[in-house]
Amino acid sequence: MLTGVRDGWKKVRKKKEYNPFPPPPVQSKIDIELEKGTYFLAEAERKRLKVESNIVKSNQISKIRQKAKRSAALIPPDECHNNKDNNTSHHKPKKIKFEE
Repeated sequence: MLTGVRDGWKKVRKKKEYNPFPPPPVQSKIDIELEKGTYFLAEAERKRLKVESNIVKSNQISKIRQKAKRSAALIPPDECHNNKDNNTSHHKPKKIKFEE
């Protein structure tokens, strides 16, 4: 049995560029709170700020959706179909019989 046929072709991976520096460490929750300035606030104040930010984000998203709905209603219909109907008459052309 051929292993190449059974397994299929193996994909060749490209070598990544060597970086001698390790990635930066992930910040802890306390470090993030110190940067934002919420570490020294009371627990109720933190929750209130979090709820307010969520409300602001949801309002922005809803405004974007409303604009998209309104703009979709303002898109004009295709003119190609309308021009064909206007140029041609509503009657079907008569068929002409040829005598031999």
